[in-house]
Amino acid sequence: MEIIKKKGYKQTEVGLIPEDWKFKSTIDVAKNKTGGIKIGPFGSALKKELLTKQGYKVYGQENVFDNDIEIGERFINKQHFQKLKSCELSPGDFIISMMGTIG
Repeated sequence: MEIIKKKGYKQTEVGLIPEDWKFKSTIDVAKNKTGGIKIGPFGSALKKELLTKQGYKVYGQENVFDNDIEIGERFINKQHFQKLKSCELSPGDFIISMMGTIG
């Protein structure tokens, strides 16, 4: 690998990255509070009749695609949130949309 020097950047296994970035393996990124990748909740856990006008925000694919946590008006109450707490997002979480349509 050719070593390139550029002010404000550092050389890593994957190439040149900003100095304030950290290099982590895929395994490190995939670890979360429960020690692995968490998938869900699915539509069956978030049926329309469970949604409320206020409470705990429910994020969807549109939030991932648009990189915007503000869009969307879906919420669940505290009781339902407690059932789905293992799906709670925290600052620094890495999220990927895994379902959807092509196009």
